[in-house]
Amino acid sequence: MIFEKINIFKEKSLTKTSKGNIIIGMKSKDIVRAENSLREYILEEYSDDAFERSRINLYKYKGLTITISWKPNVEPNFNVQIMAFEASFRIETGQKIEGGLQDNDVSMITKWAKQSQNRTLMMRIWVTEAREKKEIRLKPFDM
Repeated sequence: MIFEKINIFKEKSLTKTSKGNIIIGMKSKDIVRAENSLREYILEEYSDDAFERSRINLYKYKGLTITISWKPNVEPNFNVQIMAFEASFRIETGQKIEGGLQDNDVSMITKWAKQSQNRTLMMRIWVTEAREKKEIRLKPFDM
């Protein structure tokens, strides 16, 4: 059996397989911070306004996935999938490149991605994690 050296700056994540087995995975602190930041942003975005809160279906964000893929000679970007909708965004600007997310979701993701601490986190993940693993998935509502 091969064991990898575990970085002290990683946090555990538990995944339950369809057969009921539990797999303990490790996520870097940057990935955990990005997931937490997006989850908190979405919850805060819709908790400020009673009308918005009554209108929003937070269940649609349960399967929210951000995929950061590293490819040489490609501008740093990430993909967002919410339900059956998907779009690509630039890490540097938060601007949508292409895709078909609903307008309110595009606006929310763009605002979140433009925040300097999130932009820095996403770039760091793209440069270090994704470059090594080729693809990183953030799932802020998988708990």
